[in-house]
Amino acid sequence: MPPSPIRKLVPYAEKAKKDGKKIYHLNIGQPDIETPEVMLNAIKNSNIRVIEYTHSAGNESYRKKLAAYYQRFNMPVNTEDVIITTGGSEAIEIAMMTCFNPGDEIIIPEPSVRTSKPVLRFRPLRNLKNSLRRKQKAS
Repeated sequence: MPPSPIRKLVPYAEKAKKDGKKIYHLNIGQPDIETPEVMLNAIKNSNIRVIEYTHSAGNESYRKKLAAYYQRFNMPVNTEDVIITTGGSEAIEIAMMTCFNPGDEIIIPEPSVRTSKPVLRFRPLRNLKNSLRRKQKAS
């Protein structure tokens, strides 16, 4: 996987911050809402000695609750159908690897999220480039 161009920009952003400039980080999916108090309290009051890895598909209790949530809307989702990921990029990668066959054609708009293209290395798909330019109008 090629090195991240974002990592090259970080030192510049950090220096600008130190110089008193306001920096808007558009490169990461950092939450912009406060963590619920109940969650913070659960962490503070837990007696967990080791934070261990969970099942590769995600915590079973959480997967059951998600399946039940969708079933309330008459969606036939079973616990086994649910996979919990650590982030959106991982979810997109798993979805692409699940839905596409080697040689399938996909369109990744340019410019794109940096993590969109590396999945092409793991699943030989044909990227039909679609360059989005400012002068183009949406259809």
